[in-house]
Amino acid sequence: MQLAVGHRASVRYCVANKFLVLFLLTILQVHTSTAQRSCYRCEGINCLRSTYELVETCSNGVDICVTVYDGATIQAQGCLENLPENLRKKCKSDGDDDASLRECHKCNDNFCNKWAPTGFECIQCDSISDSKCANNPDAIQPTRCPISRTANMYCYAAKNGDRVSRGCASSLQEQRSCLSSNECEICNPSELNSCNNVKVDAGSNPSGNATTTTTTTPKPNPNPSAGSVIEFSVANCWVILFAYLCKFLL
Repeated sequence: MQLAVGHRASVRYCVANKFLVLFLLTILQVHTSTAQRSCYRCEGINCLRSTYELVETCSNGVDICVTVYDGATIQAQGCLENLPENLRKKCKSDGDDDASLRECHKCNDNFCNKWAPTGFECIQCDSISDSKCANNPDAIQPTRCPISRTANMYCYAAKNGDRVSRGCASSLQEQRSCLSSNECEICNPSELNSCNNVKVDAGSNPSGNATTTTTTTPKPNPNPSAGSVIEFSVANCWVILFAYLCKFLL
């Protein structure tokens, strides 16, 4: 009799353990699938083509979006684990110094890999909405620029009548427009922080028609993640709690 009772208890224990394992696997699978990220994707010369658009979904929930740079030039974008090993090495550095942050931007939101490397920041403002843009640009904190589809990243400061605008010149069209205007200044933010805080004076264009940069650039909030990128979600907490309950009740 005691043997039969013990056998039934053993069977119940095995069934409970199998149920627990299946439950945990199901929860983790669901959580992983919902946490998969989508990233902008490019490699090599395609990263410099403004018309090139490709996205990819990462293969698991712990992968992240990255952009790998060589100076201001993009080498690759995409899910970290899908990149070639030589490019992944730039993103797996343990250092948080300026050099390592300039080579790789890591983030864990959908399509978050759209920012220029650390250090490429410009004052981004418009005197229409912020008078300091014209009179006191030093009081405005420079912010990170979107990715430049060119070999270089520049800031601009432009004047159009009484209006002054400052921002990132991230495309060849924006850069050429500023260079062709006597009322626009362009500079490299990697050489001087807040470089587009200069006073912009109206000048006479030799052609008689001044070409000014009127591009408005949104202030970015890239929130780059240089630390842990694995989210410890509420779902994980419930899984752990359930496992401990089963351990002590069974």
